[in-house]
Amino acid sequence: MALSETLYGKTPEQLAAVCAELGMPRFAAKQLARWLYAKHVEDPMRMSDIAAAHRAKLAERFRPAFTPPARITESADGTKKYLYRTQQGAWIESAYIPDGERATLCVSSQAGCRMGCKFCATGRQGLQHSLTTAEILNQIVSLPERDSLTNVVFMGMGEPLDNTDNVLRALEIMTSEWGFGWSPTRITLSTAGVAPELQRFLDATKVHLAVSLHNPFHEERAAIMPVERAWPIAEVAAILRRYDFTHQRRVSFEYIVMSGLNDSPRHIRELCRLLDGIKCRINLIRFHKIPGSPFFSPDDEAMIRFRDTLTAKGIQTTIRASRGRGHSGRLRTAEHRGGGERAIEHGSCTLAVKQDAMKKLIFVLLLALGAGAAQGQVKFETKSTDAVREMAIKSGKLVFIDLYASWCPPCRMMEREVFSRKDVGDFMQQRFVAAKYDTDKPTGKELMKRYGSGAIPLYLVFDTQGELLGRIQGASAPKEFMESVQKIIDGSKRR
Repeated sequence: MALSETLYGKTPEQLAAVCAELGMPRFAAKQLARWLYAKHVEDPMRMSDIAAAHRAKLAERFRPAFTPPARITESADGTKKYLYRTQQGAWIESAYIPDGERATLCVSSQAGCRMGCKFCATGRQGLQHSLTTAEILNQIVSLPERDSLTNVVFMGMGEPLDNTDNVLRALEIMTSEWGFGWSPTRITLSTAGVAPELQRFLDATKVHLAVSLHNPFHEERAAIMPVERAWPIAEVAAILRRYDFTHQRRVSFEYIVMSGLNDSPRHIRELCRLLDGIKCRINLIRFHKIPGSPFFSPDDEAMIRFRDTLTAKGIQTTIRASRGRGHSGRLRTAEHRGGGERAIEHGSCTLAVKQDAMKKLIFVLLLALGAGAAQGQVKFETKSTDAVREMAIKSGKLVFIDLYASWCPPCRMMEREVFSRKDVGDFMQQRFVAAKYDTDKPTGKELMKRYGSGAIPLYLVFDTQGELLGRIQGASAPKEFMESVQKIIDGSKRR
């Protein structure tokens, strides 16, 4: 899908290029920046000091960037969760956490994530697409509580340093005098450790850094965080030693504690060795089990013991306290002792969501996607793959397989917005015997292992001989979905 361009999200240099292209005077770039980022006015027709002819050209060329949240939910402690739909049709979320005089927003940088961390629900979805600069900033600008916001944390969906260009552009706009004019100390970026982009980020900005560590041993970390194979945490630590974190800028390490996996004395010793020479703190996060996960939560005593031992060895360590309970997703915040900084842990990004919380998230998504919509029009079989194939042979149709998971928001979106439609149901009925398999169960696991990359939803099309004709990955709009399926069908006819 071709994406239309927005004026919001452009730097002064980019705005100057726009002015040159449209025959506007160069000084108009400063006027545009002031309207966009000081006044948050994106409609060119309201920019009163821009010539009327130029306003018309801008309005014709650029689409609006600001979109309100599709759904807002609130927990008992005041934490709010915002659900947005991207221009490409994916869903992203941000979380607003008020705490006395402080108010922190956790923002997303991608729809989904390709890092594939085993303890993370978002990682199971795979990457759908990176957000544009405008889509990142929209989470801030469209916030009803924008004027009370004190801090922003890039800890929402996605890996920020897997979308470095747009994230850095957003940070430049947020911290520049011509932009929002924020102090960099109001912002924290969280990364799993994309080493090639880390140095670029550290050189280009002065915002705080949080590194998802979770295990100091290479092989053990690689088993739960595939990023370790490409960029070992030791390499990340070596980069950080070259920078000064003794003044205003801070670096912290996020450590999800999983009982019997990464909470032993030898892990403490290795953490101390790994982080030697880096002025930092460690934030301990209790793991909460998600469906299909082999990991377990530690008890309070184990968390306290782990914290106290690290502190005794000279590493400032805190345990994150929970926020957002009773919310449609697990949202957490903690006060880092000594500095007063608040950081957010957003359940659908840096770590896993509890099973009961995920059920609530699914419920909220269903509401956001339109309460009262019709039940599914596509008839999905749940029989064995052999039985489904036999049905296809008898009916002279192809086989369509939906690989999904109950915890996967894009999967639920497809069920609600695509497979519930009569036109889609008729289209599928004419051409396929359709089946669906949960990727947390044996048949789904095997099909994903054989044909997938780990990202869901995944749709597979087979002929009656069992030959894979094509695949469709990720969520899409009804028309795009049917067009994708039709291309596979047309391709099979040419074979």
